[in-house]
Amino acid sequence: NSPRRAGRTRRVDGPSLLGNRLARTDPTYLGGSLQQNCWYAPTTILDNMQQSQPEDRINLEAVRQIILGNDDTVVASFQTLCGPEIDRALDVLAAAYRDFQDRQDDVALTEQTATVQLFIHVALNSTMTSLHHLVHGHPIAAGHMMRHTMEAIPMAMLCAVPETGVYDRYDSDRSRFDVGSALHLVTQRKNAKALAESLGFDVEAWREVLKMIELFDDLSHASALSLGFHIKFTEEGGLVLGSEFDPAKSKEYESDVTRRRSAAESLQHVIPIIMGALPRRGGSPAAQQGLEGPDTSAHAL
Repeated sequence: NSPRRAGRTRRVDGPSLLGNRLARTDPTYLGGSLQQNCWYAPTTILDNMQQSQPEDRINLEAVRQIILGNDDTVVASFQTLCGPEIDRALDVLAAAYRDFQDRQDDVALTEQTATVQLFIHVALNSTMTSLHHLVHGHPIAAGHMMRHTMEAIPMAMLCAVPETGVYDRYDSDRSRFDVGSALHLVTQRKNAKALAESLGFDVEAWREVLKMIELFDDLSHASALSLGFHIKFTEEGGLVLGSEFDPAKSKEYESDVTRRRSAAESLQHVIPIIMGALPRRGGSPAAQQGLEGPDTSAHAL
């Protein structure tokens, strides 16, 4: 028997990004099957730890396959479960990154604008990588990459708007600046006002996003909650080694894929606004002419 019989559950990784609709989540996702089957049922943990049989003992070839093998079977399961939603996420991510590249030609290249654009790249690349990890059966790693997205976007916004003073602070000591603080820096009165005037930032919508990030923080550690991602919830049970698709987590997987697709759509909306706030080549500030204003109901910053 393969040691990969153990099951991964899906991990709730904060909101995908930016907006009221992204901060909404199915309550059963947080307190339903996952909670009932593992985290608050010590007997479930005990049962799974007792299931190992002699034929299940790990060996070098099994570890080699986990590390160096492919995850084609898992990917195929995800495509069967939510292929159209994955395809939509891919389409949006490709369009968002292409649009970002097209807009780079018009932006004056300075250390500040280069830093902003690097944060934008990080947000897009992290979302792509997160979706990759997810459909390859690594939901915990997928969640960590979404945290990168969540930090990169407020950093891009703050650094793009000089009135916040954040870029100067960041640039003065990049190695010590707490990038994670950007999640809350955008809610400070002075910063929220500057971002609202320049980018149409909606601080109240962002506060809803922060509620989901608090949950993500708990799942970033080896907490009682995160232990469930290492246990299979199907009838045969087991522990997770390597990649896994657990049919008992189908609803959670679908929710996760949708969350990444929503993140991609939010990035597609907000990146042109951030890029439009940067100085253009020739020295004049970029006016947001030709860009639609922020839709604070669906894509609130």
